[in-house]
Amino acid sequence: MSLIGFHYSAFFKEALLTGKMSGTVLKGEYKFPISSKLFVYLSPDNAETSILDTKVGVATIKACKVLPVSELTDKIAQHCAYTNETALREDIKKWYNCGDSDKVTFVEYEFEKLAQ
Repeated sequence: MSLIGFHYSAFFKEALLTGKMSGTVLKGEYKFPISSKLFVYLSPDNAETSILDTKVGVATIKACKVLPVSELTDKIAQHCAYTNETALREDIKKWYNCGDSDKVTFVEYEFEKLAQ
């Protein structure tokens, strides 16, 4: 299991835990080996630090692709629990303070909740 993991805000909690989310977009260029496993964490509502994040599951990597923000697609948006690429691009640009030509990494995964 990797030492790094995916950290999500409470905004994505329902989509993640109900299986509507199966991917994420990260700023920059990353390589995740297919079939590698990473922990998935959720932040509590209004958290200002990841110290309070709760481990909720494991993501098994299915695909990993580096591309410019301008090439994000509706299919990628749906993996990330968005209805379309326009909404995803707007949030990516806002969160990461980047433009259409900046590189991002789309990671598709299979999420498995931890037993409670």
